[in-house]
Amino acid sequence: MKVEVKRIDKSLPLPSYNSKDTVKLGLTSRKDIIIEARETHSVPLNIIVAVPKGHLFIISPTDEITQKGITFSGGTLILDSSDNKKDELALRAFNFSGERAMILKGEVVAYGAFVKAEKAS
Repeated sequence: MKVEVKRIDKSLPLPSYNSKDTVKLGLTSRKDIIIEARETHSVPLNIIVAVPKGHLFIISPTDEITQKGITFSGGTLILDSSDNKKDELALRAFNFSGERAMILKGEVVAYGAFVKAEKAS
């Protein structure tokens, strides 16, 4: 399956698979971000994606980001071709810990996977 992806910051790599057997893509933060305790912040993912018709693009936080005390508002994000926009994908991160948390530019913060889907009849 071919997917149209536009990268915003060319100094960062395109999302990639961490092994030949995985189907989840590592999605990285485009910039350094500090999130104070109990606050939210937008995390830009450095890509614009055109989700193919008949597919979903599912995005979920990594275990490592959760261990920092960060989760994404709404949890898992699910997109389909009706969500295709010309804007960079971004997630609303919430720091549920009692301490300041930091996300580094280029850090893998989420995984994305394309899944074939059908309408119910």
